[in-house]
Amino acid sequence: MYDVYLAIAIFLALWVLYAPLAELLFHVLHITSIHRGDELKRDVTLTFDDGPDPEYTPQMLDLLDAHRARAVFFLIGEKASRYPELVKEILRRGHLVGSHTAHHRNAWFLTPWQTFREVKMAAAMIERVTQEPVVWFRPPWGRFNLFLPLALRAAGQTPVLWSIAGRDWLKGLQIPAIIKRIARRFHNGAIILLHDSGGAPGAPANTLRALEQILPLYQEMGFSFTVEPVLNAIKAKEKRRGSFPRLAQRIIHPLWRVWEKLFDRLYSVYPMSRMFRLSLVSWRLGPRPEGGLANGVKVVEIHLQNLAVQELQRVQPVERMAVRGLREVRDSLHDVALALLYDTRFQEGQAIFGMTMIHRGMENLGFHVEEIPNTPINRWIGFLLSFIMTLYHPEGRKRFSHGLEVMQPRLMWMSRQELIARYGPVAVKPLRDTRQAMAEVATSQPPDMESPHTGH
Repeated sequence: MYDVYLAIAIFLALWVLYAPLAELLFHVLHITSIHRGDELKRDVTLTFDDGPDPEYTPQMLDLLDAHRARAVFFLIGEKASRYPELVKEILRRGHLVGSHTAHHRNAWFLTPWQTFREVKMAAAMIERVTQEPVVWFRPPWGRFNLFLPLALRAAGQTPVLWSIAGRDWLKGLQIPAIIKRIARRFHNGAIILLHDSGGAPGAPANTLRALEQILPLYQEMGFSFTVEPVLNAIKAKEKRRGSFPRLAQRIIHPLWRVWEKLFDRLYSVYPMSRMFRLSLVSWRLGPRPEGGLANGVKVVEIHLQNLAVQELQRVQPVERMAVRGLREVRDSLHDVALALLYDTRFQEGQAIFGMTMIHRGMENLGFHVEEIPNTPINRWIGFLLSFIMTLYHPEGRKRFSHGLEVMQPRLMWMSRQELIARYGPVAVKPLRDTRQAMAEVATSQPPDMESPHTGH
């Protein structure tokens, strides 16, 4: 009996290495796989699994056409063979197709030989219809085993996962629930998992009705539904790793990125414009009667998109960098205003605020700029701001020789009414004030462009 238990234990241990460990490496840690696009761009990709479906796929194509949206359809090989005209119609309408295996089997329970066979067979079935090589792959349920990445590499396919799952296939999941699942995590560069076939009876119909509300809402907010997040995901992944001239920066940056992503996940911070990530918090900085603020009211905290600033700091000469930076801040404030108007996560916000060490000209963009008390927490924020500048600036700590060390953090805030009036959908851009702000920043020291940022 002992031998039986030992054999079972050995089998389970090997299976854990074969399947759940692979899941950790390739799904959770995204080694070799992609799951989101460029966080600095307001492009989002819809992806549809389990098709094509003769009932729902044509309706999905019509809906996407009506909103000028492009998507990626991950096809089951046997269905592609059964409905070749549907596959051709997907391509004719400007969408991309990828493989979802030949028979929609869970990789955890496939042998290595079966894994290679599923990948190869699905590609052959789809390519027979499209006459084009299959380069994208979506594993059923997102499952991996240790041999699936090898099979995909041999086939020349890239695994595409997702950053938002609609879970629209679940039994009993209603249209509002699908919308809520997508809305609560919506962000720049999102890859959204949905289905145009399969799941509970009638589930794709719920997906259609949900998209009828989602597409116009986020297009009104300035987002585009394109395939760019998938097409450019590998480049975006390389960009997130950063390009640094100094060894210390190359060592520290990956660790900082891990902390930044954990921070964003813990505190519900989402990239919603080129320059800013947003989170909803309670105001704790004392009353501001002129802005209608009191402790405890909900406000939107703006966090710097550090990669955007890193790109800006490479722009030469300094004057051109400053002008471009202020223009990007102005445009991003327009995106922030739309988020406060239309995004349910931020509609409660009665103001926006952040902290920055470089603030010249920001008053002319509509911000109130104030000194902050010299408290331990504010000194910590100042240290973090200095650290981030050191990390992301091409010259590293040498940047402090230009006077950055003598600068102090400043609180910057703008009431909801001021933001909407100045940057809302019907606002006229204050070009004269913006040009004046750009001129002030261009002549200020140090010349680095930093937008409002909270310490973390």
